[in-house]
Amino acid sequence: MTTMNPDTTATDPRALDAALDVATFLRRHGAGLCDLLEALGQAEAFEALCDLNAQGDHAQPDPQVSQAALQRIVHQLGQMPVSHVDRITRAARLDVDAALRWYGARLTDLLAAFPDQAARAA
Repeated sequence: MTTMNPDTTATDPRALDAALDVATFLRRHGAGLCDLLEALGQAEAFEALCDLNAQGDHAQPDPQVSQAALQRIVHQLGQMPVSHVDRITRAARLDVDAALRWYGARLTDLLAAFPDQAARAA
């Protein structure tokens, strides 16, 4: 697990807001994301989710840690082969494809709110 950045005074307020938005999202939807990652067998993304959850325990999460963990999850979800998703959907009797698209879109939106991500998209 990663720790908080001790120098929070130098943190860009937009990055802190983005990290707080991630923590809020996880409080509402983290259990579903956890279920999805477990169903997909995504150990690396699950570890990143644990890093994000640990940030949620802090009054002021570390934006760099939150952003890096979110990037790892988005990357892993984006790498899922369709055949794997179809197989899991049939086995789990869950609409994994819909969940994957929904979480992928929400997490990508959250990631785009970090200042350096917004600059890259421009």
